[in-house]
Amino acid sequence: TTSKQDAFCKGSSDGLATALATGGLPPYTYQWNDPLAQTNVTATGLAADTYVIIVTDASGCIVSETLTIGEPAEALVLAMSYVNVTSSIICDGTASANPSGGTAPYAYSWSDPMSQTTETATGLCIGFYNVSVTDANGCVSDGTIYVDSLVMGIDKIELVDQLEIYPNPTTGILTIEGIAGTTAVYNIYSELVASTLSSTLDLSNAAAGIYFVRVVDEQRKVYVVKILKE
Repeated sequence: TTSKQDAFCKGSSDGLATALATGGLPPYTYQWNDPLAQTNVTATGLAADTYVIIVTDASGCIVSETLTIGEPAEALVLAMSYVNVTSSIICDGTASANPSGGTAPYAYSWSDPMSQTTETATGLCIGFYNVSVTDANGCVSDGTIYVDSLVMGIDKIELVDQLEIYPNPTTGILTIEGIAGTTAVYNIYSELVASTLSSTLDLSNAAAGIYFVRVVDEQRKVYVVKILKE
């Protein structure tokens, strides 16, 4: 007799197949045609595919069986949306995770101070937020989004015009001019890469890619500029 467990996620290799021999003359030997050529009763770590098990008993009699390991029709994919705050001093922004594919229902885990677990996180201040979505099979998709200010006051526009971060793209050393404050650099996963109170930042050891430079001025206003590290 044979039994199987399909792969939990689209493209994953966590399926199982079991063959249990009876009759004939024990003991039995098992030979699977998976990439590892497993020889146990149960073959593990299987991706979606068709597999053949050959069982041989002590007298040399052979029997074979075919099993097909399936997988979810679609991979778990995450789309993000947001609503900016109405003022830089009011925390009324929202961020939504919109999953598709995988296997419903979905569970949500946000990185906000309240560790919200709903599809939409509410009451958000300006900043980066991470969300991890897990489907019914344990498949995970992560996303990051930035909630900004909906309205830019005149003072903020003037400061943005004065703010210069160069060179962009950069190979390492960044110069920040125009406003005084705390400067931090985050990667696309909202992880802190570097920070400084001075007018220069060294990204020489950072991997190539997209980063966000976040400047907080003395009035606690937040400004974000996207840069490219070559």
